[in-house]
Amino acid sequence: MKSKIIYSSKKIEVQSSPIEGKGVFAAGNIEKGERIAIIQGPVCFNENKTIHDVLAHPDWICFKEHYWVDPTCPCKYLNHSCAPNAGIRGRRLLYAIKPIKKGEEICFDYSSTEVELRWVAPWTCHCKSKDCRKKITSIQRLPKQKVESYIPFIPTGVQYYYERWRKNKSR
Repeated sequence: MKSKIIYSSKKIEVQSSPIEGKGVFAAGNIEKGERIAIIQGPVCFNENKTIHDVLAHPDWICFKEHYWVDPTCPCKYLNHSCAPNAGIRGRRLLYAIKPIKKGEEICFDYSSTEVELRWVAPWTCHCKSKDCRKKITSIQRLPKQKVESYIPFIPTGVQYYYERWRKNKSR
């Protein structure tokens, strides 16, 4: 029998994940556009100067250049998918970007919250989606159409950074 931890929102629970370790799962059906959770945890300022800095905090979620949330349970266990069913609005609000059925794992695309161009995950993607990229990289390395399909489910500060980067790149 799987052990589950149910959180106060009653929308999510942590279970063993077929993607990686533990994951966050829908405790009931969640509609597209519904808020799933607030990503709790301390805000951290970190200016990456070396590749070691870039890779030092794999669980952190970037919401603005140099600003991160070190998520606590349950969002600490959100796994990546190249075909996500959730995304982040504002700074810390996790929303369903498509309907999520009870028992389905809730995942977001880690690339949608990574602004460090040097960042490439030191692991291979295991999401098993038909569109799997096999590599998890920064938002700048995603196809423009993919980034546009995620808006507004990319943290506001990351959207701003990405647009600034695109304008500078085209000069």
